[in-house]
Parts: sequence; C-alpha cells; structure tokens
Amino acid sequence: MLETIPTNNSVALHILPFQISCGDGGFAIDDWYQVDSAFGSWNDIERFSKKWKVIVDGVFNHVGINHKLVKDFLCNPIKYKDYFFTNQQTNLHSPRGQTADGIIKTSNGNVLVRQTHTPKAIDINLENTGVILEITNYIDFLKEKNIWGIRLDAVAYYKKGEHISHNQGSENLAKSIVDLVKEKELQVFAQLDCDFNGLRYFDEAKYHDVSIYDFSYSAYLCSSLITKNTVELCEYLNKKSLDHRILIRAPRTHDGILLRSGNLSINCKNRIIEFANRNGLKIRKAQNNIYEINCSLPYILKLISPKLSNNIIKMIIVFTGLLNSIPYFYYPFIQGYIPEQEYKALHIPQRFENNDPRTINRIPISLNYSNSNQFHKVEIKRILSSLAGLYDTYEEELLMGDSQYMSLGSCVKVSTANHKIQGIFNFSDKQQSLIINKKEVGQVLFDSRVNQSDTLNAYEFFVYLKN
Repeated sequence: MLETIPTNNSVALHILPFQISCGDGGFAIDDWYQVDSAFGSWNDIERFSKKWKVIVDGVFNHVGINHKLVKDFLCNPIKYKDYFFTNQQTNLHSPRGQTADGIIKTSNGNVLVRQTHTPKAIDINLENTGVILEITNYIDFLKEKNIWGIRLDAVAYYKKGEHISHNQGSENLAKSIVDLVKEKELQVFAQLDCDFNGLRYFDEAKYHDVSIYDFSYSAYLCSSLITKNTVELCEYLNKKSLDHRILIRAPRTHDGILLRSGNLSINCKNRIIEFANRNGLKIRKAQNNIYEINCSLPYILKLISPKLSNNIIKMIIVFTGLLNSIPYFYYPFIQGYIPEQEYKALHIPQRFENNDPRTINRIPISLNYSNSNQFHKVEIKRILSSLAGLYDTYEEELLMGDSQYMSLGSCVKVSTANHKIQGIFNFSDKQQSLIINKKEVGQVLFDSRVNQSDTLNAYEFFVYLKN
C-alpha cells in the first residue's frame, strides 16, 4: 500500500505505533523494541527509512501494562516505585473522562498508580534517572535504525501532581525530552496539547525549530466546505501566518475534526456540531465537553458532495500543500478510504477498542479498497510527487515566507512562497469565475481542467508560478 506514496527522500512518512501493544490503538506499548508481527518487522521500517524520512511516535508519558518496567515494578515495588507515580492524589479524571487513578497488584500488595490515558497503560516518572536512561537507550536505538524524527505524544501530561495537565513541570519536562532528542540529532515534533496557539510549551527562541500543530485548521477547512464560504478560513490563515513559527497542518487532525481549540469561533464550532448531528456523526466528549467529531474525512466529503468527493480530496491536498506550513496527510485520507462502510464487518484487533469512537479511524485499511481505487493510485501519486518537487525548490519560502489568503466568497486566492506561487481554489459545487491576471501566469503547476471561459468548475483549482 505504501508504494502509492512517492519514493522521495524529501517526503516524510509518519508511522503510527507499530510495536507490541495491549490497547489504546497501539499507544499502550508493551515493548518499545519489538514490532508487532501483524505489521512486519524492523527490516520493513529500515526499508522505508531508505526511501523516506521516517517519523515514529515517542510515547513517553506511559507504558503498556505488560511493559518490562511494569513487570519489574510488580516483582519489586520497593525498588521501582519511583519509576511510577504511586499513592498520588485521588479523584482526578483523565482527559478521556475516566478516573486517572488505578490500583495495581504487586508482590507487596495493592498500590495506587496514575493512569492518565487508559487502564491499559501506567504513567511513568520522567524525572527518574532510571526512566530517562531507558528513554535515552531507546532514542539511540531509533537512530541506529535510521529513524529521522520523533513525534512526542501527550507532552502536557508528563508532570503529575495536583493538576493532571498543563503545569510548569509538564512544560519543563517536555523541553527536557526535546533537548534529549535534539542532542541525538533527530528531528522532533510535538503533539502540542497546551494552549490556543500551540506556543506555551516551546515559545522560547531555543525551540523555534520545534514544529507546532495547527489543531484548528481542519475545522475551518470543513466549515468552509459545508457553507461554501471561505471568509473565516482566510481570516484564520492570515492570522496564524503572523506567528512566524513552523506549523504542521492536516486536513483532519487526530481521529476526527478537533473542536476544543480556543482558536475556533463559536459559529464555526456550532456549524460543525449541527452538521454532525444532522448526519449522525459521532461526537466525542471529554469531561462533558465536546472534544471532536469522530469520522473519516472522505465520509464527510461524501456527505457534502456524493458525486464530487474525489475532486474535493484532490483540491484539499493541493490547498493544504501550499499553505505556509508542513502539509500532513493521513494515508487512508489520500486513498479516499471510508471505514464507516466496512466497520461492522471488520474484525477489530486487540490493540483497538470497540467502544472507543476513535476506533473508526484506527482500523486497518482494506487492501481490496486500496487496490481497486485507480483514481487515487494515479491522480494522488502525481499530486504528491508534484508537491514534493515544489518543496525541494521552495521549502523555506513555503514554510516561513510571506503568504496571503484572500476570500472571494466561495473561492480562495492563495499567494505563497513570498508570492511566487499563486492559486485559486473553488470551495463550491457551483461554477465560479477564475479571476486572474493572465499576464502573471508563468508555469502552470496544478490545472484541474480550467474551462476556456476562464471559470472553475465545482471543487477545481488553478495553481501557477507568477511571472
């Protein structure tokens, strides 16, 4: 399946947790060093690393309940108690709603432990020298395997105490882990679960090379497609371009459309919730607050336009690829895969949980679907290859250069890479005027069948180098 992604060492490939795991979609890792045989072996990972810049998840907030550290603790709780958070404050709740405190039976009786994310994992103490040594050895191992980057998972929860997340200790520990990864000369990316702008944990100049996830982008993107109005989307993109940080943007974040960011307008949030309720999409809550809409993005696009969803996928990939950020695409999305159509018939592996609404986006992609979708095999491969070529030439200007986004009602005019690259995108199912100065048009980069009458059909786009 991965052969549909262009073979180009300028392209990064993020592989979600592939190690042996006891749950939480693979994030309750039982052995950092052992690949689940259902996915392959380290030989496969190393083969990928020769073609792409491979990124793996560094899940350092917790380990699976069958991890070696946990087994050592169960056998000798006195020696290893400082590796974990034992006898901590009770009555705290995790971000997923359940209690964060768990009871584990050791050779010395029952012990209270912290389980921030799932009962299948136990939080570890990143201030313990023994734990840090284990992590250091693991990062060394990843470097030996030619891994290019590490995405830090759940940085907000590193420091435990009275507040389960977002305390000064969490910020300090997150920075110490980044320092460790950078010392080993690996790239580092962070799942920034901290503030509205993603700057709280890494706002110092020292950490300006740590890429920031833009958690609000996918919501504004979907809202524009639902309403066929791009005003809010452009206002948001122009505002974020003033942060002057390297952003990472995905058309769909996490396991759905994230709605908890303070960067979202009330109108945008309510618009997506109303759309979800109208179409029976699952809404995930955390501590009784709406957290995200759980569904696959191709499924949403089918609801928006049953006949033209492939056109929207192409447009979204090109549009996202031209923003002043690192474009980040989920493999099932670029395949147009809709797990909702097969979910009930599929066997859910142990590492996934049937009652978790996020599971809809974590089940294995259907090989039959992938092999039969010729549109995505040909068209998406061509588009991704073209984007990779643009980044080879204009990477720094695309990431940090001057960019501007202008709403033309249902269209967006993009001017990026210090205005060298121009584009018009139609977010509507109706034909729209192209509105360009033909004298400015140099090399055409992406042309989705622009009409002779200088109009864009539904969900079509025109991108070119400016003369």
